Amino acid sequence: MQEPKFRSETREAIDSVAQKLNLPIEDWMQDWAYIVANEDQLKSYIDLYDRTVDDDEKFVLMQLIIQAADLRKQENQLSDADWQIIKQRLKTDFSIHEYTIFYWSQPEEDIEFCFRITPEIRSVWEVE
Repeated sequence: MQEPKFRSETREAIDSVAQKLNLPIEDWMQDWAYIVANEDQLKSYIDLYDRTVDDDEKFVLMQLIIQAADLRKQENQLSDADWQIIKQRLKTDFSIHEYTIFYWSQPEEDIEFCFRITPEIRSVWEVE
C-alpha cells in the first residue's frame, strides 16, 4: 500500500469544531482530536459531521470520530451500526480522509500492535 499525500488539520478548522462542540483547546494540544475525543460523544461528532460542508472541518471531525470509536472498541462498546455509519462516511468522503484512513490502518504493522479499530479501518482501505 502506497502512502497517500500527507494531510493535517488546520487551526481554523480545529477552532471552529471546538467552538461548535464546546471542546477545550489549548496551544499545547498538539494532537488535539486525540486528546479531547470522548467516546460518549460519538453521536454528536457524527451529527455535526453530517451538517458540515467544509472539508477541513470534516477532516478534523473524522479524527474525533475515529478516536471516539477506537475508545469504544477498547471497551467493547462499538456497535456494528455505529461502525457502518462511520465506514459509509469514510467511503463517501474518501478523498478528504485518505491519509487518515492510511494512518489508522497501520499497513506496515502486525495487527496485534495496532489500534483496536485498525481491522475496521483496513476494511475501508481494501474496498477503495
